[in-house]
Amino acid sequence: TKERGEGSGLGLSMVFGYMKQSGGHVNVYSEIGVGTTFRLYLPRAGLDHEREERAAGLATARSEGEMVLVVEDNLALRRVVVRQLAELGYIVQEAEAADKALDILATGPEIDLLLTDVVMPGAMDGIKLARLVLARWPRIKVLLTSGFPGTKINGESGTSGDIRLLSKPYRKEDLARTLREILDERKGEQHGSDPGHR
Repeated sequence: TKERGEGSGLGLSMVFGYMKQSGGHVNVYSEIGVGTTFRLYLPRAGLDHEREERAAGLATARSEGEMVLVVEDNLALRRVVVRQLAELGYIVQEAEAADKALDILATGPEIDLLLTDVVMPGAMDGIKLARLVLARWPRIKVLLTSGFPGTKINGESGTSGDIRLLSKPYRKEDLARTLREILDERKGEQHGSDPGHR
């Protein structure tokens, strides 16, 4: 961010050292041409009790056999999400871009939920993909993820009708709870309609 010969470049290393010394950590999320977000995490009191609550929450927020399509262009992140979903009992399909996801939706197994990053390469980002999927396959639920604070859908943060937003980085229990909420909403909608249709 500085011109050559200006500044020492020690700011971030000092922040990193302080965070490690304090038992915390720094999370960096970056997309080329979009920007970079740094998040600083510090430990808080009552951590053991919180871990017990998280474990109890995970036990009640597992899959009921649903299939999730993960769309994420970053291979490392995609692997982490796929592993987390598999550990929660979900059947997982994956794609690195919107066009690949559409191929899977058109020809592959029946998908219950689309989990897609907002920022992706190509002509179609996650929001456009989500809207297209809802138009073609209205029974599929959609969860967007974004590493940038203030990401908006139709001018609103967090949710917009059938589209929900989960901010990165998120914990496994946050993902589990959010997926269960969305999929349970769908079950409620199905009970109010023809029971012969999924």
